[in-house]
Amino acid sequence: MLLYFLSSLIGLSLYTGDVFEHYLSFVFPLPFIIVGVILSLLWNQRFILGKVITVGCVATLLYVYSTQYRINHSLGWQIDDVKRVSEIIAEDAGQKAYNVVLLDDTKDYRAMNYRYFLEISGTRIVSSDNYASPDVLYIIAVNPDLNSPEIETREIETFLGKRVRDMQAGENSSYLSKKVTRQWQFSGGPWVYRIER
Repeated sequence: MLLYFLSSLIGLSLYTGDVFEHYLSFVFPLPFIIVGVILSLLWNQRFILGKVITVGCVATLLYVYSTQYRINHSLGWQIDDVKRVSEIIAEDAGQKAYNVVLLDDTKDYRAMNYRYFLEISGTRIVSSDNYASPDVLYIIAVNPDLNSPEIETREIETFLGKRVRDMQAGENSSYLSKKVTRQWQFSGGPWVYRIER
């Protein structure tokens, strides 16, 4: 186990890129193995105190981890929520050609999670490469304000036919806000703005 831990530590320290949580998944079993070995050693002691400590630890771990399940806590914004937002966009778009853009920390401006549900809805969502032709654009934003750093994206500028970043500070967000014809806010989730040319 020490070799497993040290080789993992050395391997990760040599990696120079960003380390995301899923990169560490091969190390996740290690704490469980260590706790299992310690509890097994305590259980096999000749004294009753070892068994009491083991049962106490197992009961405590079961209690602590059982409080973390979804039935007790919301897991946040999930795929069903993305589907619900997509259904509302599809219903609102009707038979008009439209496109979507996502403004959040993922930098997935083409809103691929939402686009999947919109494409299977049978509505007229245009290709993720074409923001110039539709007359309607839905902006899915995690912040309630259409502020300048977020709206300076190629997708929005292509739709508007205008370079937003060439405008004065504040002028770009007010220009975009005037184009909003409808908006929705989803509890625990994004704001959705419908803009038209």
